[in-house]
Amino acid sequence: MHKIGIKNYFLLGYSLLLFATIYNPGIAGEVEIPDEILRAKIEQILGKSVGDSITSRELREIRSEFDASDLGVIDLTGFQYLTNLSILNLAKNQLSNIEPLANLKNLTHLNLDSNQIIDIRTLSSLKNLVALRIANNQIQDISPLLELKNLKGLVIDHNRISDISPLVNLNNLTGLVISNNQISDIGSLNNLKKLTLLNLSKNQISDISSLNNLITLTGLVIDNNKIREISPLSQLNELTFLWLDNNEITNLGALHNLRKLTELRLFQNKITDLTPLTNLKNLTELHLYNNQIRSIEPLSGLDNLIKLDLHSNQISDLTPLTNLNNLTELYLYKNQIGNIKPLSRLDKLIKLSLHSNQISDLTPLTNLNNLTEL
Repeated sequence: MHKIGIKNYFLLGYSLLLFATIYNPGIAGEVEIPDEILRAKIEQILGKSVGDSITSRELREIRSEFDASDLGVIDLTGFQYLTNLSILNLAKNQLSNIEPLANLKNLTHLNLDSNQIIDIRTLSSLKNLVALRIANNQIQDISPLLELKNLKGLVIDHNRISDISPLVNLNNLTGLVISNNQISDIGSLNNLKKLTLLNLSKNQISDISSLNNLITLTGLVIDNNKIREISPLSQLNELTFLWLDNNEITNLGALHNLRKLTELRLFQNKITDLTPLTNLKNLTELHLYNNQIRSIEPLSGLDNLIKLDLHSNQISDLTPLTNLNNLTELYLYKNQIGNIKPLSRLDKLIKLSLHSNQISDLTPLTNLNNLTEL
């Protein structure tokens, strides 16, 4: 076959392919999407009728945000072609296999909360992620997160995680939620010096010494652990809210200089002395119930308090509360209180609970006209 013949031969072949592409999109990359719910969602986005063909080119044209949360999606086959997505929400489905997401390299925000995911190796290739949610799954191994160094927000609570060492070099994290897992060692967090919000609730943590360098923290939640010693918190001067309830704390000395605190939860510990709280003048909400407190004198100057819960202690003298005129909620039940006259001037009170005490005279409450609950 001479040269012109060869050229014409290939031109003819190209023409036939082009013709077939126009009249048969399947050859141009028709995509199989076996999950009917997912297919219906994509048809809706593309403005297609039920059963219309969907090509890979059309899927690549879906940009920016895709929300398929809470639909009952099981199979992500076909999703590998949505390569221009930047925000993807697949929370509250029935997903276990997320391999089709591996090629979505433009993703910056991904939500996979509340699925049935165990294996997250696919996520290791999504290096542009800045926010990732994979809470409420069955994940044990988070080593695939090791290279996701652009992450700023990570939510991995309610899983089966015990080893968080893969987080050690995620230095851009500002928010981290790893509550409700099986974590005892948090040494890997020591270098995450950009963290502003950290939630470690409901784990098996006793040693929090690695938190002492996290001086940018504004919010820290470490309730329901096994913590006794809180001295590593003494330099965290930017904290505005701190939850330490349901631990084994006796000494509050480390808190005395945390003057930016507005919310403090210390209930269900073994606290007797409130003296370190004396200077926390910005507190608006304070929870101290179920401790072993007798004297509340250190609270007398905390006049920005709006909500104060002291129930289930050993308190008898309410005099220190006399000038806390901003209180709207006050819980004092299950103490040893007989005289409630110090409450007579707290005229902003809306909710007041005094049952299970030794009170016989309620007349000091006569002028508390805003009370709706007693």
